Amino acid sequence: SGNDEENASSDRTEKKRNASNVCTMTNVDGVYAANDIEEGTIIFKENDMPDCEIHRSSTPNCEVVQLEDGTGAVVSITFIKSG
Repeated sequence: SGNDEENASSDRTEKKRNASNVCTMTNVDGVYAANDIEEGTIIFKENDMPDCEIHRSSTPNCEVVQLEDGTGAVVSITFIKSG
Protein backbone atom coordinates (compact mmCIF):
# COMPACT_ATOMS: atom_id res chain seq x y z
CA SER A 1 0.00 0.00 0.00
CA GLY A 2 0.98 3.65 -0.34
CA ASN A 3 1.51 3.98 3.41
CA ASP A 4 3.94 1.04 3.47
CA GLU A 5 5.94 2.59 0.62
CA GLU A 6 6.07 5.93 2.44
CA ASN A 7 7.25 4.21 5.64
CA ALA A 8 9.95 2.26 3.75
CA SER A 9 11.12 5.44 2.03
CA SER A 10 11.18 7.26 5.37
CA ASP A 11 13.21 4.42 6.94
CA ARG A 12 15.78 4.56 4.09
CA THR A 13 16.03 8.34 4.42
CA GLU A 14 16.57 8.07 8.19
CA LYS A 15 19.26 5.40 7.72
CA LYS A 16 20.99 7.54 5.09
CA ARG A 17 20.88 10.57 7.41
CA ASN A 18 22.34 8.54 10.31
CA ALA A 19 25.11 7.05 8.17
CA SER A 20 26.14 10.38 6.65
CA ASN A 21 26.42 11.96 10.12
CA VAL A 22 28.94 9.32 11.18
CA CYS A 23 31.36 9.17 8.27
CA THR A 24 31.55 9.46 4.52
CA MET A 25 29.11 6.60 3.97
CA THR A 26 25.65 6.55 2.46
CA ASN A 27 22.91 4.01 3.03
CA VAL A 28 20.42 3.35 0.25
CA ASP A 29 19.49 -0.34 0.48
CA GLY A 30 23.09 -0.97 1.61
CA VAL A 31 26.12 0.96 2.81
CA TYR A 32 28.44 2.48 0.22
CA ALA A 33 31.64 4.48 0.57
CA ALA A 34 31.35 8.05 -0.68
CA ASN A 35 35.18 8.26 -0.80
CA ASP A 36 38.01 5.70 -0.99
CA ILE A 37 38.72 4.09 2.41
CA GLU A 38 42.18 2.84 3.39
CA GLU A 39 42.71 -0.56 5.02
CA GLY A 40 42.56 -0.36 8.83
CA THR A 41 40.15 2.60 8.92
CA ILE A 42 37.44 2.61 11.60
CA ILE A 43 34.26 2.93 9.55
CA PHE A 44 31.99 3.43 12.55
CA LYS A 45 31.64 2.50 16.21
CA GLU A 46 28.64 0.67 17.64
CA ASN A 47 27.35 3.74 19.48
CA ASP A 48 27.50 5.81 16.24
CA MET A 49 25.10 3.49 14.40
CA PRO A 50 23.42 1.23 16.98
CA ASP A 51 20.71 -0.07 14.61
CA CYS A 52 22.97 -0.68 11.61
CA GLU A 53 22.52 -4.06 9.97
CA ILE A 54 25.81 -5.62 8.97
CA HIS A 55 25.54 -7.67 5.83
CA ARG A 56 27.46 -10.92 5.37
CA SER A 57 29.72 -11.52 2.41
CA SER A 58 31.84 -14.34 1.05
CA THR A 59 34.44 -11.63 0.24
CA PRO A 60 34.25 -9.21 3.20
CA ASN A 61 35.98 -5.83 3.14
CA CYS A 62 35.31 -5.06 6.84
CA GLU A 63 35.28 -6.83 10.16
CA VAL A 64 33.82 -6.18 13.59
CA VAL A 65 36.50 -5.66 16.23
CA GLN A 66 36.56 -4.74 19.90
CA LEU A 67 38.55 -1.57 20.58
CA GLU A 68 40.77 -1.17 23.66
CA ASP A 69 37.95 0.60 25.53
CA GLY A 70 35.59 -2.34 24.88
CA THR A 71 33.58 -0.56 22.18
CA GLY A 72 32.67 -2.57 19.09
CA ALA A 73 33.69 -1.08 15.75
CA VAL A 74 33.58 -1.93 12.05
CA VAL A 75 37.06 -1.64 10.53
CA SER A 76 38.10 -1.98 6.90
CA ILE A 77 40.32 -5.01 6.25
CA THR A 78 41.04 -4.07 2.65
CA PHE A 79 41.21 -0.90 0.57
CA ILE A 80 37.60 0.06 -0.31
CA LYS A 81 37.04 1.96 -3.53
CA SER A 82 34.25 4.54 -3.37
CA GLY A 83 30.90 3.50 -4.79
